[in-house]
Amino acid sequence: MICFETCYFAFLLFFEQKCWGLLPTQLMTFVTSHAIACEVFKSLNKGNPPFMKEMFTQNETMYNLRDGTTLIQPKFNTITYGRNTFTYYGSHIWNLLPNDLKNNVNYDTFKRLLKDWDGPRCCCSLCYFEYV
Repeated sequence: MICFETCYFAFLLFFEQKCWGLLPTQLMTFVTSHAIACEVFKSLNKGNPPFMKEMFTQNETMYNLRDGTTLIQPKFNTITYGRNTFTYYGSHIWNLLPNDLKNNVNYDTFKRLLKDWDGPRCCCSLCYFEYV
């Protein structure tokens, strides 16, 4: 699923200025969240095979909310087969994105704007003490 383009994107992010001060776990969280956001964008905009689009369900509300493009995060019973799945984590990352990123139609524009997004904060035990 992760292709050469994603690995090259991660390589470029590593050498950007804002990645120099990150711990390895923070860098891994940063790179994987960007790669997953790219895959979700391609899945929702018919850039991936149809079975990938079926993994995500858009949250439909009868109200006109500011963020109308959220995805439903599936409920889970176990960590391994629930929270650590691409469907759950992909919808979680997508819901964290700002609206100007989600509303793009062009994949190249999406990737360019995604480079400025800091991504989710790493919550592992190694990174926890840096934020305290």
